[in-house]
Amino acid sequence: MKTFKLALLLVAFAFSLGASATTTPKKKKKKKAQTIERSIGRLLENPKFNLKRDIDTSVYLIVNSDNELVVLNVESDDYEVETWVKLRLNYKKLDFDFAKKNKPLRLPLRMVSR
Repeated sequence: MKTFKLALLLVAFAFSLGASATTTPKKKKKKKAQTIERSIGRLLENPKFNLKRDIDTSVYLIVNSDNELVVLNVESDDYEVETWVKLRLNYKKLDFDFAKKNKPLRLPLRMVSR
């Protein structure tokens, strides 16, 4: 009787291992990670002016405690680009909770003429 119980236990154990190994796990939907670069990219889409040439610049900013962008400086030779970037970004709320608040950030910005 003891061997029968042991054999039955081994069969049940082997069956449970086989059943768990053959089940397919549910696929999780991947969300696109919210990044400050993507948020700024969306805010800077579709400028209302024409660029004469490609512009490479840097934007210095911080995210304040209210989760708003605060532009500190825009390194650009073109005054129109500088004011446009400041108008589009300054005090705009981020749609996600940014972890590095009140720390200065430098983001490279490339604007391509079309």
